[in-house]
Amino acid sequence: MALSIPSPLAWIGAVAIPCAELVVGGALIVVPGAVWPGFGVAALGVLFAGAGLLGLRAERPVPCACLGATGHSTLGWRQILLLPAWVGAAIVVTWSPQTWEWQVGLEYLAGLIIALAAVRGVVVAGSWRAATGDRQAMQEAAAQPMPMFNGSGSNG
Repeated sequence: MALSIPSPLAWIGAVAIPCAELVVGGALIVVPGAVWPGFGVAALGVLFAGAGLLGLRAERPVPCACLGATGHSTLGWRQILLLPAWVGAAIVVTWSPQTWEWQVGLEYLAGLIIALAAVRGVVVAGSWRAATGDRQAMQEAAAQPMPMFNGSGSNG
């Protein structure tokens, strides 16, 4: 709604765009040098630049985690200014010779997925340990209730 896109279309885009990013990114690994992933890169760049234009026209800044941005990034000039880089990347990808067969590309993609899952697993394990510590602290606090008043008749 922040970009003034009708709800059904916004919902479709919220699902379709990440899926398209995954498909194009996977294709760049599996079939490098193929033409269609290059067109996919260019199309995503145009789409992101269009979102940047809509972000500039929005009444309020539209938060964006584009390119893994952290902090208070917003849709706007950054997406527009990156369009030439997206198109340039598409040209390079399309004109690059295919250096391996698609079966080898699938192996590379599987390795990348396993590596990313391992990194994510470390983060999840750290969060799980922190949550376990919080849960134990809550159980200890519940087992040994502290008096609300210190018995001297005053609250503080």
